[in-house]
Amino acid sequence: MLKAFIIIILFTQLFAKNIIIGQLISVFSNTLQIFKIQQKNIQCLPYGILTLDEIMRYKKINIVCKKEINTYFIHHPYRQYFSLRHLSVRGFYTLILKNKQCLIYAKGQKSLSELLLQNGLAIINPRFNDNEFKDEFLQAQNYAKYHKLGIWSNNILMICALGMYKS
Repeated sequence: MLKAFIIIILFTQLFAKNIIIGQLISVFSNTLQIFKIQQKNIQCLPYGILTLDEIMRYKKINIVCKKEINTYFIHHPYRQYFSLRHLSVRGFYTLILKNKQCLIYAKGQKSLSELLLQNGLAIINPRFNDNEFKDEFLQAQNYAKYHKLGIWSNNILMICALGMYKS
């Protein structure tokens, strides 16, 4: 009886969070991955963050910031393909669907969003307002800041990142 109750609670929690298993079909960038879920291909954008790719395309970001991000990727080309290096095409991943975005568990308990933040390849979206993941995301972003990784690696990039929170 207790086992049945625990199983019911577990399934209720899984469905309440929209947790699903998807097969990775392709990785276009750190910003876009395609998963097959129940015979349908869906586009996944990382949940709760803005990747450097997205920041570069942001209309209100100034030309100096775009140039600095581009220069960063020229000097660190492997960082532009971080997601491709950390996800296996045809592999199966646990996903949580939230607000037309995906929280992709890429490395055990760590999501792709956290890994991108931790490596300075993204910032927390200024509009992000999810208390469930807020602490993990802040911890990952602060790690990158402290170790001066990615967008936190030079003053101009840091000013660009902080400018996103003002616009």
